[in-house]
Amino acid sequence: MRYFSCVLVTLAWGLWIGSLVAVFVLIMGLAREFAGDTESFGRAASSLFHAYEVYQLFLAAAALTAAFVWLAADSARPKIAVFVLFALAAAAAIFEYSYLSPHIDTLRLTYQTGTRQFHYFHKLATYVYLSQTILMAAAGFLLPLGMRADRRKSTS
Repeated sequence: MRYFSCVLVTLAWGLWIGSLVAVFVLIMGLAREFAGDTESFGRAASSLFHAYEVYQLFLAAAALTAAFVWLAADSARPKIAVFVLFALAAAAAIFEYSYLSPHIDTLRLTYQTGTRQFHYFHKLATYVYLSQTILMAAAGFLLPLGMRADRRKSTS
C-alpha cells in the first residue's frame, strides 16, 4: 500500500506542477498571438483559466488524498512536509477559484480591465499562481526524501 500511495502522490504532483507550468507557457503564447487585441486575449485567457481551475481542484483533491494515505502508512517528516505543501497549494487554488477569478471576470466583462482594481486582482492572481508553483516545486524536492524513508522502513 505504501508503494502504491507513493506512486499516486508522485503522479498527482507531476500532473499538478506540469499543468501550472503549462498555464504560464500557454498564456504567454496567447499574449503573443493576440498582441494588441486585448478583448480577444481576455476571452481566450479567461476560458483557459476557468478550465484549468476546475482541473486543478481535482488534482489538489487527488494529491491531498494520496499524500494522506502515504503519510498514514508512516509519518516521516518529509511526508508531513509534502502534505502541508500540497495543502497550502490547494488552499491557494481554492482562493483563486472562489475569490480572485470571479472578481477578475466581473471586471473584464464590464470592460474595466484598465482600472486599478483589475490590475490589483490580476497581479494578486499572478502571485497566487507563482506561489503554487513554488510550493509544488518544494514538494517535488521532498518527495525523494519521503521515498527514502519508505525504503528504510521496508528494509527494517
